[in-house]
Amino acid sequence: MSITRKKWSISAMAVELDIDRRRVGVAASECKPAGGNGRGATYWLREVVRSLYDREDLNAGEEKALLDRARRLKVELEIAEKEAKLLDADAVKEEWSRLVMNFRARMLALPGNVAPLVAVAGDVVACEAIVKERVYEALTELSEGERSE
Repeated sequence: MSITRKKWSISAMAVELDIDRRRVGVAASECKPAGGNGRGATYWLREVVRSLYDREDLNAGEEKALLDRARRLKVELEIAEKEAKLLDADAVKEEWSRLVMNFRARMLALPGNVAPLVAVAGDVVACEAIVKERVYEALTELSEGERSE
């Protein structure tokens, strides 16, 4: 019994190589089909594997340099995060959202809070001073990051 080459479908290669079918499909698209099986094109396994794993555009030295650079950048980011020079974007968004929502609530409550005080104030200067004091309190709370209760 002689051994002969076998034509493979993309799905069969994905199962055999334990690789995502889409990735095999991309590699196969770079190869010339060897035929068809009635349901789609078939390919020579050797050609698709070469397409998957052979990267002629990079030599071993370039690949090692890219890997070393990626590792260095990762370490630099970890160090910057530990030195508090780098912040987690999600945490910053969450904190900023909290501050803005607190400030918004404070501003929306302002008319109801100052109306009774302004109503009994005798003149425009006194009314302005009351409103200005409450606005500055809200701005100070925002700048200091305090929580409104």
